[in-house]
Amino acid sequence: MKIKRIIAYQVDLPLHEGSYNWSGGKSVDVFDSTIVAIETDDGRVGYGECCPLGPFYLPAYANGVRSGIKELGPHLIGEDPTQTSKLNLIMDRCLKGHAYVKSPIDMACWDIKGQVAGMPVCDLLGGRYDKDFVLYRAISQIEPEAMAANVKQYRDEGYRRFQLKVGGNPDEDIERIKLVANVLESGDKLVAMPIRGGLCMKQRESSALWMMWMYISNNPANLMKNAWPSASAPLTLSCWMK
Repeated sequence: MKIKRIIAYQVDLPLHEGSYNWSGGKSVDVFDSTIVAIETDDGRVGYGECCPLGPFYLPAYANGVRSGIKELGPHLIGEDPTQTSKLNLIMDRCLKGHAYVKSPIDMACWDIKGQVAGMPVCDLLGGRYDKDFVLYRAISQIEPEAMAANVKQYRDEGYRRFQLKVGGNPDEDIERIKLVANVLESGDKLVAMPIRGGLCMKQRESSALWMMWMYISNNPANLMKNAWPSASAPLTLSCWMK
């Protein structure tokens, strides 16, 4: 079996809320996704995808995916798509770094490998751990009251895991967490994720977030009672620094 053709499709994915915002005034209003199809000489087709969250969230950007695939494609034609380790060595030799470019190609090859083996890819990778998994909902950074309203709406839709985009004004961030905590119930999980796009936070902001993290980590059982007495029930709250 040999790779006969590699096709990259560009797809715009509009956002349900219209835009996705985080600290520093950064936002996106559409996800620019690349779908990769790898065709083999025996008629199989494998698919992969790469969808960066804009060009300033992680070191990846949508046009870079397609440019990189154009660079890599000629080196992969005629190779066996089931030899995934060999293909990754070829890609690393032909293009240094840019793992996000190689990822959808790797996915598509694993898709083909699963078709050949007659097995789900998860089984090839070590096994299926469950029949289902819990989704979380990322909450775009807007005014604290509006973020709490969005969390309540999504909780009514069935979500129980929430990731708040914070970072910027520490007083507003604390208010965001307070208001959101008040609409959650026992067993819900809340993550506050401050992202500054690689810039150093001001000392006051960093200290405030660190104090929030230390309090949460050391007092999870008393969090709601001591910090926000008006909240209806305890919940799990954590903070990721990035």
